[in-house]
Amino acid sequence: MGIIFDSSEELNKVINDLVQELLKEEENKEKFREKGVVVKFQISDPDSSTLLDPREPELLSSKSDLEPDINLKMAADFMHDFWLGRTNIVESIASGHFTVEIGRDIAAAKLIDLLPILAGGLDIYPSICENHGIIN
Repeated sequence: MGIIFDSSEELNKVINDLVQELLKEEENKEKFREKGVVVKFQISDPDSSTLLDPREPELLSSKSDLEPDINLKMAADFMHDFWLGRTNIVESIASGHFTVEIGRDIAAAKLIDLLPILAGGLDIYPSICENHGIIN
């Protein structure tokens, strides 16, 4: 078990709140839908899996068998540090702390186009931690 999160349930609540905040703006939802890619956040220690599916009305999907176009894999403690801006993403990919798998039919440019939406998480994650009683 990681250091930050006590359970998968706690981690799921934090991730769902983060995604809801990121996609609260209709403009962000539309940008995500435009790209038409299914993104999976696959977190370990504790385990959690969140799918963003542009075909779903709220973009969140509970379909565990859905194959993502882009799969972002990381440990929960790394995810926490990432959203707090404490990581160097290039070093993290090189060291294997953060893995990005892109389906062969998906252009990497689609992931790059989604980065401005995801980058908003850096601003809102600290307040989500505070709301959940998680120490930054």
